[in-house]
Amino acid sequence: MKTSQTGIDMIKKYEGIRLEAYKPVASEEFYTIGYGHYGSDVTKGMTISKKKADELLAQDIKKFEKYVNTLPHKFNQNQFDALVSFAFNLGPKNLKKLCNGRSIEEIGDKITLYTKANGKTLNGLVRRRKEEQALYKKPVSEIQNDKVEPVVEEKQVDVKEEPKVESKDFKVKVSIKNLNIRKGPGTNYERTGEFTGPGVFTIVEKKDGRGSSVGWGKLKSGKGWISLYFCEELK
Repeated sequence: MKTSQTGIDMIKKYEGIRLEAYKPVASEEFYTIGYGHYGSDVTKGMTISKKKADELLAQDIKKFEKYVNTLPHKFNQNQFDALVSFAFNLGPKNLKKLCNGRSIEEIGDKITLYTKANGKTLNGLVRRRKEEQALYKKPVSEIQNDKVEPVVEEKQVDVKEEPKVESKDFKVKVSIKNLNIRKGPGTNYERTGEFTGPGVFTIVEKKDGRGSSVGWGKLKSGKGWISLYFCEELK
C-alpha cells in the first residue's frame, strides 16, 4: 500500500516545513530540514527549495510505508495512513511495539498511549495521536474529498498573517534537558541561547508561529522565546 494525500497532509501539518537546516533540540547529532527530514545528509547552513522538501518527504515516507507494509495485518487506507504518520513521528521500533500481538481494533485503541518524551506528556504529541486515532478509526466510506477532520481544532498560521497573541501570564515546566531560546516566536528566528533543563519558567506572552504546532512562549526573564511543544503548562 501507499500513503494517500490524506496521510501526506497529516504528516506535513505536524512536521511543518523549514527550508534552512536547524536543530529543534541543540543536543541532536544531525540537523533537520524540510518536513522533518533528519540525517547526516543535512548540514549546518544548508538551504533547499520547496520542491526539494517535497522530494525528501516522498523519499522518507517510502521508508515508513515499508515498515507498515511488513506488519501481519490487512489495513484499510485510513488505518495505513494513520500508522505511516505514527511511524514517521516515532520510528519503526514504536510502530512494532504498538502493533505486535494486537488486533487491528486494539491497535487503534492504543495509538493515544504514545504521547511522552523523556517521561513527560507533550501537548503536541497528544494532538497528533488523537488525530491519527480519529483517522485510523474512521471508515473509508466517510472520507470525503480525501480530507480528514481534525479532532482538535488548531489554527494554521500563514506566514503573511499577524499571529494571535495571548497576554495572560502562566508557568510552564520544560521536560527536556536542552532547549533553544530564540529571538522571536519561531525556528526561523535567530538562536540567542539555550538552557539546561528541566525547569519551570513564567511565560508572559504566547503566539502561534512557525516550527511548533502548539505555539511559542516569551520568557518573563526577557531572554527570548521557547517552543511550547516541549513544555507542560502548570495549573
